[in-house]
Amino acid sequence: MANIGCLWRRWLERLENTWTEHSLLISALLGAFCSILYYYNYISNLRQTIANVVVFASIIVGMLGVFLTLIITLKESPVFDRMRSFFPKIEEKLFVWIRNQIWSGIFVVMLSVVISIMPNPTNRLITSSGVFIWTTIFWHICFGSFYTVKLITDLILKNVTQPIRKFKP
Repeated sequence: MANIGCLWRRWLERLENTWTEHSLLISALLGAFCSILYYYNYISNLRQTIANVVVFASIIVGMLGVFLTLIITLKESPVFDRMRSFFPKIEEKLFVWIRNQIWSGIFVVMLSVVISIMPNPTNRLITSSGVFIWTTIFWHICFGSFYTVKLITDLILKNVTQPIRKFKP
């Protein structure tokens, strides 16, 4: 049983490393897949999901705003002191990651509004290109939010007790 837990953790770490290194590529591949499915009529009714995507992205942006304020309040805590000793640029990376996720969320909301007020284009290639852009950003927000939640909860839940060093006179 312990072996399965170890394998699971290693797989999750590999998945996390792959996401941090190739998040845009992974999102673009998923967006291309959705676009191809849409082009060949395997996906339909995307306009009906726009409102749901706007709600989802708004929730994500709100959650990331809370995380941003949480990180700002925890900057001087022992957790960040310990994390800085291992990763000197941890604050900068967290702020940049959260900022990019917020921008992506705002952009997908704006793009969704534009899509919902435009008439249906008749050219399937143009529509599929729009589906590619829209779903790429959507996937980036989805998986990026999972990663951000994991990163923040790991940061908060880490053991902050420093090992006690024995004093030698």
